[in-house]
Parts: sequence; structure tokens; C-alpha cells
Amino acid sequence: MRALYIDCFSGLAGDMFLGALFDLAEHLGEADRVNPRALHEALKSLKLPHWEFQVTRVQKHGISGIEVSVCTPWGIEEVVDLTEDDKREHSLKHEHEQEVDEVHTHEHTHEHTHNHTHEHTHEHSHEHAHGLTFKEVIQLIQSSDLDQLTVQRALKVFTCLGEAEARAHDLPIDDVHFHEVGMIDSIVDIVGVAWCLTQLNVTKITSAPPPVNRGWVRCAHGVMPLPAPATAHLLEGLPTITSTLKVELITPTGAALIKAFAEDVSDQWPSRPSLAVGWGAGKRNLSDRPNLVRVVVSDLDPEHNVPACVILSCNLDDLTPEHLASTCQLLLDRGALDVWQTPILMKKGRGGVQLNLLCDLQKRIQFETLILRHTTTLGVRGHKVTRVTLPRYVREVDTPWGQCSVKISLIEMRHKGEMSQKRWRVKPEHDQVVRLSRHAELSTAELSRWVTERAYQLIDHEWGEQLSSTLDEEEKS
Repeated sequence: MRALYIDCFSGLAGDMFLGALFDLAEHLGEADRVNPRALHEALKSLKLPHWEFQVTRVQKHGISGIEVSVCTPWGIEEVVDLTEDDKREHSLKHEHEQEVDEVHTHEHTHEHTHNHTHEHTHEHSHEHAHGLTFKEVIQLIQSSDLDQLTVQRALKVFTCLGEAEARAHDLPIDDVHFHEVGMIDSIVDIVGVAWCLTQLNVTKITSAPPPVNRGWVRCAHGVMPLPAPATAHLLEGLPTITSTLKVELITPTGAALIKAFAEDVSDQWPSRPSLAVGWGAGKRNLSDRPNLVRVVVSDLDPEHNVPACVILSCNLDDLTPEHLASTCQLLLDRGALDVWQTPILMKKGRGGVQLNLLCDLQKRIQFETLILRHTTTLGVRGHKVTRVTLPRYVREVDTPWGQCSVKISLIEMRHKGEMSQKRWRVKPEHDQVVRLSRHAELSTAELSRWVTERAYQLIDHEWGEQLSSTLDEEEKS
């Protein structure tokens, strides 16, 4: 497993991140698996209109990086930065065009309106103006043949982006549209980044503070102040640095990638030895800095090789016990390491339940989605923990009433001034003890004790050597 640091000293956009990951794969010697051709093949199942990669190695201030463009039927997406003078000029020009349009409409209403309405308006609306909605994009990704982790990562980014756009434009999230070229461009960039991260075995991501600046930018909705409204919402709660440049350095897609993936945002350079560095180039030629993003990858240190887990939790006061019980069982069936409930007293004196779940770090997005889908909560908290487990094995004990499974674990005990001692510990499966007790004239406690004593006898005379050999092989591997 690897850790990735995003050094976004010159901002971040989806195409810059994608270019940096292609460059990183080259320096890691993994370009045979992670490259534009392989990604294009992987994204075919998205069923997007025809598109192609345009990948070029360029230099920015003498530093080499990979520039990526997504070529669509509508061309290549361009973002136009405006100065204050440009913005005023654009406003005056727009007002003038409106006046001309009003005069033109008044003079030709009876002659031309009918002729143009059905042909021009219909074609413009469906081919160019709206693209896909947020809901359609989510369905498109979910129905693809991409691996589960890539899909989860892409959905998390688009959810962050969709929520920010919905807030910025005061729309329900399902009504948010990804316009024209930006629709395909954003999908390819976001899903492409998620796919590359999965292929490169990146499990931990941190980022430098993104640079934020003032100015104006022209986009699908018109002229917008920097940072763009959606970008400003995405950066809430994240540390940033100020730039004096009057251009858009951090795009909404770039901000969404940091918001969704970065576990920490800090200007602290990674302390782990780096394996490789990748550079992704933007489209601008900036005067005071190279328009590049740098990504640094390293192996997780021994501390992080301890299995990393996440505890997810939410507070509930309006979910019936029946639904909560079935949800807990669903989470366990989907692979949660543990699920438990804690009675709590919530605000306004209402009694409630805290639902807690322990899962592997790489399954965090999956279980966040399940909790949000199957409970009434509006949010899920999470914090990372490490998990140390005892070696454990399952064996069957024959009893006069049938077989009973037992869990056998090994615990190492250390005492001051003495050498460590290893000791086997046995625990019968309670459900099976209950079932067998119905056929025996013994209580569950007596039957459990009988099975435990028999298991220790089998460890001493039959199982012990085999279990020790299995343990030695596991420790060597």
C-alpha cells in the first residue's frame, strides 16, 4: 500500500492530477498498466459520447510534466480568465447584445419566430445546453464495469462536487447539470484519477493547502468571481494559501478531488522516503511559477502496516428498532468487522442510539454510503484507528449431540523478569452451544464448559502441533 502527497503549489485541476499520475506511473516503472491507452479502454463501459486523450509532455519554467486534454465532439474545454477591465467590457457588451436582441425580436416576431423555434431551440437545448444531470452521472458510473473501489472513489468526488454546485446555484442536487464539454471532461478526469489511484495501490492521500486568489472567470453560467462559488464551498474547512495571481488556480474539480480524497491538508512535506515523483501540467503559462502539480508517492511505514481501520458512527432518534436491527445485520453481511449500538441522550432530551461500525480503511466509502442509504441520518462521522488481532483458527469438536465449532486463538503473555509464554485460548460458538443444549440434558453453561475442556484435550494431543506449524508459516509469510 502507498501514500500520496499532492503538492498543489500552482493549484489543481482534474487534467493536471491525471497527467501527474501518468507521469508517476512512468517513474514507478508501471506505465505498462497505468497509461492513457489502458485508461481509455477501462472507461469504455461508461458509454460516453466519443472522446479521445491528447497527451503531451511539455515544459513549464524548465520542468517537464505531462499535459492531458480530453477531446470531445464539442472540442476541448477552455476556461477563460478575465481581468477587472475584461469583466466590465464583457458586461457592457452583454447589455448591448440584449438591447439588439430586444429590437430584433420586436421587429421580426410575426415573420420569424415560428420558423426558428422548433428547429434551433430543440437542437440547442438537448445537444449543448444541459449535458447530463448529477443523478444521470451517478447512474452512468454505477452501471459501468469498473472495479468497486474506483466506482466508490469517483462517486465520492462527484457527490462533493454536486453538493457544492447545488448550494452555489440553489438547486436540488439531482437537478445539477454538467454542461457540454465539461460533462465528458469532468467524468473522464474524475473517474480516470480514481482508476489510476486504485491501479497504483494508493490507500492514503494528503495534500498541501491549495492556493486561492481573486479575479474573474468565464464559464458555462457566465462570468464568476474567483474562487468560483462551487470551489469556495468545497474549500470550506480546509486550510488555503493566498495567491496574488488573477487567474483560476484551483478548479471546482480540483477542489472536489482534495475534499474527497485528502485525509489531511498540510504544508508539511511527507517524512516517509519517496518512491517516485510525478508532474502534471496545466494549460496556462504563468509568469511567477510553473503551472504544474507535483505528486509524491511513498510506501506506508511500518506503523501504517498495522491494519488501518475506520470507526464510522452516527446518532439516530427516528429509526425503528426493527429497521436498525436489519441494517446492522446488512452491514455485517457486507463485510463490516464489527457493528454495535450505544444508547445516548440527544439534544432536546430525546433518547437515541449511536450506531457504530468498524471496517477496513479501503472500505470506508462503501460503508458510509450504506449507512446513509439505509438509515435516517444526515451525516456520518469517522476516525481512523489501528487494529491488532490475535491469530485465530476454527476447529470442530465432536460431542454426543453433534459437532460444535470452537474459535482457537493464541495469546502471548509477558511478565516482568520472565520470558514470554504462549497460551491457547478456546471459545465455543454460542449459537451452536444453544442448539446442541436442546438435545442434551445440560445447560448452555455446562455444555460450553464440556466443549471447552474437550477442545483443550484435542490441542494437547492432536491439534497443537498442526496449529503451531500453521502459525509459524503465517509469521514467515
